[in-house]
Parts: sequence; C-alpha cells; structure tokens
Amino acid sequence: WHNLHSSWTSQQRADSVRLRSTGVNGLNILAICAAYMLQYKNGLIGKHFKTLMQFATFHLKGIVSPEQLAVNRAIGELGALLWIGEIDDLNRYLDDLTILIDNVLDAFAAIDPAKIPFKIKLHLLKHLPAHIRRFGPAVHFSTEVFECFNAIF
Repeated sequence: WHNLHSSWTSQQRADSVRLRSTGVNGLNILAICAAYMLQYKNGLIGKHFKTLMQFATFHLKGIVSPEQLAVNRAIGELGALLWIGEIDDLNRYLDDLTILIDNVLDAFAAIDPAKIPFKIKLHLLKHLPAHIRRFGPAVHFSTEVFECFNAIF
C-alpha cells in the first residue's frame, strides 16, 4: 500500500475519489471508510488492508503503474484464497496457494527485487503453505485480533 500511494501525484490523489464510491454489496466487509483510509494511509491495520485487497484492483487502473497494478492484482487473488474458512482438498488448495504466492513475489520483483529479502511479510508468504498444512486455514490464525494490544506495547 505504501509503495502505491507514496508516489501519487496530486492528480492521482484526486482520482482516488474512486475509492470513496465503492459499493460493498457482495463483499464480506462493512462500509468502506475511504476518507479515513486516505487520510491515515500510513497507519492502516489489517481490516483496512483486507478491504483494499478486495476492491483496489478495480479502482487503481490509471492511477498506478502497470507493474503496481500487477502486484495489487496478485495480492487480491492471494487474499481471496486465504480467506477461505474450510478447505475441501488440501493438496489442490496448497498447490493453488503456492502458485499465487509465487505470482505475488514475481510481480513484486518486477518493481523492486532488492526489497524482497528485507520485507519480512514477503518472506513469510513462502512458509504459509506449511503453516496451513499444519494449523488449517489461514483465516483462523489471523493476527488482527491482537492489534488491540498494540497500544500496550
């Protein structure tokens, strides 16, 4: 998200009004607080990123570069697969997941391959299939529940 919005020109920021006009019918999210997300774009938490993953690809065309759009599309596809609460065919699911993870890493490498070793979340993606095989669907071990304790630490 930071890589997307940090390079926006003033015209691209104006075009971000698209985010505010998003309908949420059919999405598993509450109403979108686009004004909040744009105002506090460097302080978003998990629920904001989940929201952005579900619809940003449709609104970013023309605002971001084709490479950035490819990263966003790959992340959106991966996010959709990760939010499955029940897995019927684990081996097929993990094969699909591995492909989508590789797509995210390939798309990110097209923008800035030097950052991949230093972005811990990108590194952790490669371990996700093993964790899902051991612990079940990723949606069950989401860390968002613990974000309320961030102020304590």
